[in-house]
Amino acid sequence: MGRLGCLVLAATLAGTASAAEPFDNRWFISAMAGGAITDSSEFDEGFTFTLSAGRAIFPRLTVEGEFAYALINVHNVGGSGLTADYTRFGGGIKATFDVLQAQDFKLGLFGGVAGRQVQWLSTEQNGVGSFAGLNFVRPIDNNFEFLAEGRYTVDPVDQEGNLDDDQYYHWSATAGVRYKFGPWPPPAPDRDRDGVPDSIDECPNTPFGVEVNPRGCPFDTDGDGVPDYKDKCPNTPDGVLVDEHGCPLDSDKDGVIDPLDRCPDTPEGVPVDAQGCPIDSDQDGVPDSRDLCPNTPLGAEVDVNGCPYDTDQDGVPDFRDDCPNTPYGVPVNERGCSRDNDGDGVENEIDQCPNTFPGLEVDQVGCPIRNQVLVLHNVHFEFDKSNLLPDSKQLLRKVAKSLSDQPLLQIQVAGHTDSMGSDQYNQALSERRAASVRQFLVSEGVPAANIQSIGYGESRPVAENASEEGRAMNRRVEIHLLE
Repeated sequence: MGRLGCLVLAATLAGTASAAEPFDNRWFISAMAGGAITDSSEFDEGFTFTLSAGRAIFPRLTVEGEFAYALINVHNVGGSGLTADYTRFGGGIKATFDVLQAQDFKLGLFGGVAGRQVQWLSTEQNGVGSFAGLNFVRPIDNNFEFLAEGRYTVDPVDQEGNLDDDQYYHWSATAGVRYKFGPWPPPAPDRDRDGVPDSIDECPNTPFGVEVNPRGCPFDTDGDGVPDYKDKCPNTPDGVLVDEHGCPLDSDKDGVIDPLDRCPDTPEGVPVDAQGCPIDSDQDGVPDSRDLCPNTPLGAEVDVNGCPYDTDQDGVPDFRDDCPNTPYGVPVNERGCSRDNDGDGVENEIDQCPNTFPGLEVDQVGCPIRNQVLVLHNVHFEFDKSNLLPDSKQLLRKVAKSLSDQPLLQIQVAGHTDSMGSDQYNQALSERRAASVRQFLVSEGVPAANIQSIGYGESRPVAENASEEGRAMNRRVEIHLLE
């Protein structure tokens, strides 16, 4: 490298010994091109370009590897008048020391050595050359820089007889650009990559991707000590103790946290209400998990299984039993009393007339007594006619069934009208309607010999005919049970 190279290297090491501040040590690539001339009197000229890559290893010292190419037309070789191309390929190492570092530019001295191949006078020579020079660097932006360089290159050659000297020298001036990889200044060290530098990161091992506060710690919105990214219950009230998942403690695991649980020892798996107590849907004091009768009406007394008491064991609970002392084994109705299908007050077991029509008085064996009147207000006819309407036929079928139980009973059907129309007209209408009822009862099984009909017209009102309500009451059919 010669004396100049040694001086550059010594100055470089001396200038970097005390460097302590951060410096731009990004890797870079550079490309430059320009012209070259020799120092001969013939003023030989050509062009050259270089490609290099390197980085600063100290604040003022940059080291790079480079590839260089030069092509120079050499005139009058050795005084022979011959012109020959001097072609140089070289790859080597270069060190630059910045003698001036201003805010907007740098000036540096550089030197280096290169293995090179020289094609000269129809021969090829391989060897080592050296170079030194001055460079200028000006930043363009954060990644690009403008470069300009003046270089002096020395290449030993062996062409005895053709040259006056065994060294070949040339000057070159080039310009180009340099690209530095990555940002500058580089981001502060951040091992967990949470965006907070290690120097101020109070939680340096936060998992990647977790949102953190300015101190580098994961957020804990509810302040329960469990960070949000692990907190399965992110809205825990302030001061409530939590488990490792950030959820309030629930000792009996019933889904109600301990601070709100009024029944903290509920067996696992038992459904509970909002207070953590076993659900008692019918509020009988027996929780649903043990209640064999979960729909007991409110207020009914129950046993340990949640079922209403049934003192006489008739299948009807006491709270619905109108006859709570029924002898054991006697069939009862839904009210807990002996069955009376026709509702005449005589139990089915002794009722000899089990189809008594409602409203008829009966004797001790459930049969209608004589000399009573059954008033039927719901027997309807077609307007101004004696034809029965369908709803009336349903009613009269029940009457016929009741009367058929006593085949010897004598019956009179009486028809009545209101006062609308003449007396003669109403008399005739009532007779026809009474006869129509008699005929229907006979068709339903009542012996014809046991039933007669009569019409009273408007002569026996039971209400005032001045109102529609009164007239409706007067339009009626009566069943007279005769002696």
